[in-house]
Amino acid sequence: MKDLLPAEMSRFRRVEDVFRESCSRFGYQEVRTPTLEYLHCFTSTGTLTPQMLRSVYSFLDWDGWSGERVVLRPDCTIPLARLFVEHFPGADGVHKFYYVENVFRFTESDEQARERWQCGAELLGSSLPQADAELVVLALDVLDRLCLGPAKYRSPTPGF
Repeated sequence: MKDLLPAEMSRFRRVEDVFRESCSRFGYQEVRTPTLEYLHCFTSTGTLTPQMLRSVYSFLDWDGWSGERVVLRPDCTIPLARLFVEHFPGADGVHKFYYVENVFRFTESDEQARERWQCGAELLGSSLPQADAELVVLALDVLDRLCLGPAKYRSPTPGF
C-alpha cells in the first residue's frame, strides 16, 4: 500500500480526469463495484487459478453461519460483469461502462505496490469489430490527451 503525496495526487487526478472525460464523450457511463467480492466470481470464470490465489487478499466473511470466502478486488472486469448480470438481466443492445477503481494483489517482490488503480472501459452487447475499434480509439484518445499518443485519434467514432 502506498501514500500518495501532493505531486503524485496531482498527476493521478490528471490521468483520472482525462480518462473520465474521454469515456463520457464516447458515451460510457461510470460504475463502481464493491471493494470486497465473493471469491467464486473470480474462480468460476477461470480468472484466478489455484496458483494465482496466492496473489490475492482473501478471507472468510463471517456473516451469520455461511463463512463465505471473499477477496479484495484483484481486477475490475469480473466485478463489472457481475454488476451487469445482476442489475441488467436480459438486457438487449449495447451498454457502455467505465470505472476507476483500486485493485489489490500480492507481488513476489516489494517493487510494485499491492494496491493499484485500474481505469477500464467495457462495451457489452456487441461482437462487431467496430466495437473493438471504438475501444482502441478511446484508448488512443486518452493517451493523446495525456500527451502520450498521436493527435489523429481525438475524435470519437459513431456510436453502436
